[in-house]
Amino acid sequence: MCFSKSLKMAAVAAGMWLTATSFAVTMMLVNLAKIVELADKAFVGTVTSVKVVNTASGWADEIAVKVSEPVLGAVQAGETVVWQQYRSNETIPQQGVPEYHEGEECLVFLAGKATPTGLQAAVGLGQGSFRVHRNTQTGQVLARNAF
Repeated sequence: MCFSKSLKMAAVAAGMWLTATSFAVTMMLVNLAKIVELADKAFVGTVTSVKVVNTASGWADEIAVKVSEPVLGAVQAGETVVWQQYRSNETIPQQGVPEYHEGEECLVFLAGKATPTGLQAAVGLGQGSFRVHRNTQTGQVLARNAF
């Protein structure tokens, strides 16, 4: 009887430990019209820098994109848009948040800054960030998000 009780307590403790260390993201699916409606600004550009930074609000990715084509809001061609988006910790990005890589071309529908953290992300997390692919032979342009 005592062994069974100890086993149950160990199972409960293990379950609590696993729960305490897990991360989850709940995301509401949005269509393109809703992404446009919720965006503070949108632009096509090339990622010039991605850095992991420790902010007053915790770890973040700091992304810089040089704008080639403004789409929506207060943004101009030639401008570099810089924002910080939340990440789980120094080595692990937040699940559902888009990852950017230097040199890639992207179309970003950026939400406004969160209060009081100042962090930002694409609208709908990865739903509002599109990688741009250009076919140099046909001139066709394709923008795709992770969904």
